[in-house]
Amino acid sequence: MKKVREFVKKAFGRLLAIRRKYWLIGGGAVLLVMAVIIALIRPSRLENILSGLSESYQAESMCHEACMASRRAFSDELVKGLRADPQAKAGRRLQTDFLDEKMSLALRSGLLKIIKELSGADNAPDYVSEYLQSGINDELRAEILSIYSMSALSQESDLFDYYFKILVGNENLIMKLAAVRALGSFPGKAEYLSSGQLELMKGIILNSGTDKRLRQPLILLLNEYWSAYAQEVKEILMAYYLTAASGDTISRAFAADSLNRFGGEELQVPEVSPQEWDEYYNN
Repeated sequence: MKKVREFVKKAFGRLLAIRRKYWLIGGGAVLLVMAVIIALIRPSRLENILSGLSESYQAESMCHEACMASRRAFSDELVKGLRADPQAKAGRRLQTDFLDEKMSLALRSGLLKIIKELSGADNAPDYVSEYLQSGINDELRAEILSIYSMSALSQESDLFDYYFKILVGNENLIMKLAAVRALGSFPGKAEYLSSGQLELMKGIILNSGTDKRLRQPLILLLNEYWSAYAQEVKEILMAYYLTAASGDTISRAFAADSLNRFGGEELQVPEVSPQEWDEYYNN
């Protein structure tokens, strides 16, 4: 009987030892799973920096010197961190926040500058190029046109045509002005311009319904094409100078100045009032 009791005692002890072993293993596995879950849920240092930047835009609509310095520091840290670890979660959130239409334009504009620093002006990410083509916010699309180089967005000839599609399409004034600025900075622009596109510019300039804020930079842009289309440019500018409607003295002055300097004319340049110049420079 004594031997039986000892056997039962030893067997029970072994059973307890086995159960303790599996409890330890199971407990360790649970702790490991919990640690992984916490690591996935808890924001990383770079995500906290991105949150700080977002909060800055939400809290301060008018950003002064200290605010600008704070945002610059957040941006610099993000760029530094994402260059060191391109696969960081903050990089995916950067893209998500940039594309989020509920985010403020000011924040998304700031994020776009960070994206450009990371990608370089000649290498726009696909989601930036896609937003330029089909995004909702025209001010943000215009900024993409302004800060990325032509080669970053498309083949140069394709992009040149794209700018003209914006000019004659249903885009709003913000996008049209961005397209004119992009055309003005386009290298070798005279090589790409076709006679058909010059006719499109003529139609916009001579149309009395064209917003003068668009006509004025277009007339200045025509100065870039005297070497390739001297006769055509002269005819467009002279037609506008002779038939210009009232209310856009600056466009007429630009036309006269261009004709006198490049077209051999001696036209009277209309006098532009200080109020008109003030409106021109502040619009």
